Amino acid sequence: MDTLAAQKLSFDDPIGAAHARVLYRESLLEQSLNAELWWSEAAAAAATASGGAPVALGHQQDSAGEMPCPATADSDSPSPRLAAVALVMDPVRRCVLLTRRPTSMRTFPGAWVLPGGSVDAGDGSTLNAALRELAEETGLTPMPTADGEVRDATPLCLWESCYPPSFALWRSCREAGGRCSHFLIAYHMVAVDAQQPLTLQPSECDCAVWVPVDDLAGPLSGRGGEAAPEAYARAPGSPEGAPVPASQLAGVYPNAVGEGVGRAHLFAISQLAK
Repeated sequence: MDTLAAQKLSFDDPIGAAHARVLYRESLLEQSLNAELWWSEAAAAAATASGGAPVALGHQQDSAGEMPCPATADSDSPSPRLAAVALVMDPVRRCVLLTRRPTSMRTFPGAWVLPGGSVDAGDGSTLNAALRELAEETGLTPMPTADGEVRDATPLCLWESCYPPSFALWRSCREAGGRCSHFLIAYHMVAVDAQQPLTLQPSECDCAVWVPVDDLAGPLSGRGGEAAPEAYARAPGSPEGAPVPASQLAGVYPNAVGEGVGRAHLFAISQLAK
């Protein structure tokens, strides 16, 4: 996979994301899922002819070149692993499901995220992996498609994810023998009825809320628009408690109260809103 540094990038300054259009294809190679990206026009033409699809690929960086992907500074960093995320949306109510990661988690504790995780050998596709993670973490099942079976296997967008998310933290973690994670994440939009009760996996999620797309793509991400509500009701099946204040969801993780929405998820939601 080429680096984004070689591309003419577009920037999403409110969340600190750079993105470019690439051609993407995934295929099974000896029972392992293989993802391929193309940048050049000649390679893109060949990829299109063989089933590649254009998608947006983003990563952490602003228009001043700050916050670039820390893995680019690591000469022996391995190729990213594949992960898949379900961008869970109720198309009737036009809202997105966010779940909060428990503070006990090793990475991104307290972050509000979309259901997802690593692609397993038996998944066969990132779409299958996203649907599996959705069922495991929330117990939700997608709405049936018009034909009852076929779903679009092309991701809505892609994200190159690194944790720790800065050069300094990445280097110190590597030097200390810690585990650094580097993923290529495929986001798939999954339609779900927001009235369907959740069965949250406690080790992965300690709370869940349905939030209007326009709030997440607007005021909660710092892009302006109409003011967001002061709080959001917990999703059906979420642990009982008071509504979640908008201040806990506002901004890129970690915000002033240590929560906020993961940058990659805000990027994916902005692609959905378009």
